[in-house]
Amino acid sequence: MRISIIILLVILTSLTNAQESTLEKFDCTFNNERIDSINFNKIINSLDSIVLGYKISQEEHGKLLDCLFSFNSTNPKLFWHKAIYMESTDLADTVYFEYYRYCIKMNYKVAYSYYNIGVNYINFMFFKNEYDSIKIFELTNEEKTKLFKLAEKNLWLSYQSGLKEAIFPIGVIQKLKNEHLNIALPILDVNQDTIKITVKILDCGEFGGHFETINIIRSLGEYTAIFQSDSIFCQNEKPQQSENSKYNSNEAELSKELLSDLIHAISFYKDNGSISNAPFEIAVSENKNVIYQRIEGPWTFYLDFRKNTFGF
Repeated sequence: MRISIIILLVILTSLTNAQESTLEKFDCTFNNERIDSINFNKIINSLDSIVLGYKISQEEHGKLLDCLFSFNSTNPKLFWHKAIYMESTDLADTVYFEYYRYCIKMNYKVAYSYYNIGVNYINFMFFKNEYDSIKIFELTNEEKTKLFKLAEKNLWLSYQSGLKEAIFPIGVIQKLKNEHLNIALPILDVNQDTIKITVKILDCGEFGGHFETINIIRSLGEYTAIFQSDSIFCQNEKPQQSENSKYNSNEAELSKELLSDLIHAISFYKDNGSISNAPFEIAVSENKNVIYQRIEGPWTFYLDFRKNTFGF
């Protein structure tokens, strides 16, 4: 027994020395404090606030991540932050996709990882020349079609993993395919059995808000609408229930004409040139067809629709 304990102590001591040696090799410091086996986990757990609080420069951020990776190269949170860092330094270099895919494999921020991959496939289509390291402007329509498909695939996976807002860029993709590849816009059939309306209301302006969804079920020619409101999430504040949460799961009869009018208003919305840091976003989806609008000026069609349907 004594021999086993001695061997265990020798192993633990060797591992600690190896970790300390690696950290010393990379000269790992943060805020003039040397990173070691004692404060390593504390720094890992505070990465979100360090970056979001703009407490370090981009260069310092990169060095910090390299140091932390030298200590633990399997932590999915490090892969997440490394992906975000690489994305911010060279959006066109898709190496960071593999870091997001590792997060998915490790079941860490799965929906957001799929989302970031999907959105960045879209971004590749619209680089300015100075950032176009992959020569996107030289891609054929066939290659662009492939990018659109990859973007949409990952965003549907994000949506299916629980990220409601992924439905918005899916709507963007379906519209862009029409504009750039002359692929017909999706046509929503109000005679389908299920239709979903998703809106994002920015209660806190550019710092957050809440989602509302209305699920519409058609049976025997009659429409039933079911309301749901999420909590309000504002940056650096605790989540709170939205005022409309008290109506969650409320059901109401819905006329086909009212639904058709809303879809028409979204489909033919014209931007009036307004600019806002807190736009209103709305998507209507039926099967894999999505129509979407980002609205930056006065637009009451959804609120009128909700009031006429549910009374609030």
